[in-house]
Amino acid sequence: MILLENILLYLIIFIAEAIICYYYINRIFSAKVSNVLQIIVISIGYGILYLCSFIDFFPLNGTAFILINFIIMQVLCTAKWSSCLFHSMILTCIMSLCEVIVFTIFSQFNQTSYYTDTDITLLIFLALLSKSLYFTCVSILIRWIRPSNKQPEYTSRVTRLLNIISFILLYTVITLMAFLLTSAPSTTLRYVLLASSILLFTLNFFIIYIYHYTQRKTAEFVELQIQLQREYDMTEYYKTLFTQNKNQRILIHDIRNHLTSIARLNEQNDHEKIRQYLNSLLNSPALQNSAYVSDNEMLNSILCHYIKLCQDKQIQFKIDIRKKLLKNLDYTELTSLFCNLLDNAITSCKDMPDPFIELNVLLKENSSLTLIKIINSCNTEPHFDTNGFPVSSKEDVQNHGLGLKSVSRIISNYNGTIKMYYDSSQKVFHTIILLNNA
Repeated sequence: MILLENILLYLIIFIAEAIICYYYINRIFSAKVSNVLQIIVISIGYGILYLCSFIDFFPLNGTAFILINFIIMQVLCTAKWSSCLFHSMILTCIMSLCEVIVFTIFSQFNQTSYYTDTDITLLIFLALLSKSLYFTCVSILIRWIRPSNKQPEYTSRVTRLLNIISFILLYTVITLMAFLLTSAPSTTLRYVLLASSILLFTLNFFIIYIYHYTQRKTAEFVELQIQLQREYDMTEYYKTLFTQNKNQRILIHDIRNHLTSIARLNEQNDHEKIRQYLNSLLNSPALQNSAYVSDNEMLNSILCHYIKLCQDKQIQFKIDIRKKLLKNLDYTELTSLFCNLLDNAITSCKDMPDPFIELNVLLKENSSLTLIKIINSCNTEPHFDTNGFPVSSKEDVQNHGLGLKSVSRIISNYNGTIKMYYDSSQKVFHTIILLNNA
């Protein structure tokens, strides 16, 4: 017969586990329902687990714990089913191993320390220790892996393999737990079981760390591919501008011939043909607005775009680029280098009074180094990482900063250096780059 004290104790235990589940889910996943609905769903799920506990058959209880947690995660979170299954198994492993470790350690002093209905004081003590350890381990795990709720999930061979490994680990833990609850091992065997439990516990931590590390690296790789595609698209766009500028210079060169033709039509008083001729010239793509700020045609096309962009955003853009520089950079490198730097500069100018950007490209005196200097308004002093790059202020930092990585890659290709710093007194951000022309 189950004592009333045991019924109340198990109820408190499952309430504690439900709270830990709520804490874990909200730190690991991005929720798709309100907090109230989360509490209701978790309460129903753990209420079912509480009722199943009276069957007193551990393999069934363990399976039910996995299944209920999986359903809870699927209902409450935006994660894929494979991720929900993985975390459900991991959560079950952590909880079971915490109980195994606590019971095995205490059994060194008391042979009757396993689940029993005869000593409520002992049960309370063991439950308090195991659930405290359970919560502590979950908290450490969350801080260790530093998950990002905004990070998209990707399925790969590695994640599928980790799901299989976690299933094998869970089976081992359930078998170990069932053995402890149904037999009285010797002192030597208890030491072996304790060591095995600690090793399994450590393995459990590494499995979930590798899982999230793989997710982060896959997401970073996908973002890098998107960044490369963006740079390729921008390169093609500026190639088009480059062609347009060439056509414009050709048209300007031929303008004398056009004026001569118009004069002849005027002598013939053929006003309709003059009108058609002028409309054709005025609507020609070659006569669209452009600027000439660099003798590097590709760079000139890129800067024409940013001149127009700064005009639209009312940002003063000063450019000083000396001749015969940056000739050794190809179209893709020019696009990636200047687009990423100028995009960041324009973003920094947001919400600034009288914003400005200054771009200087010149040959450093008595050397073969090209100096690229960008100075721009910046209202807030950024934080810098270990590489000296400003840390993104956007959400999901893990997936940002790829533009500066691309810039750094190009600079490394030319044995160059980059330095970034913030002048708080002037509220100005400086970017200084040296590239080897040799």
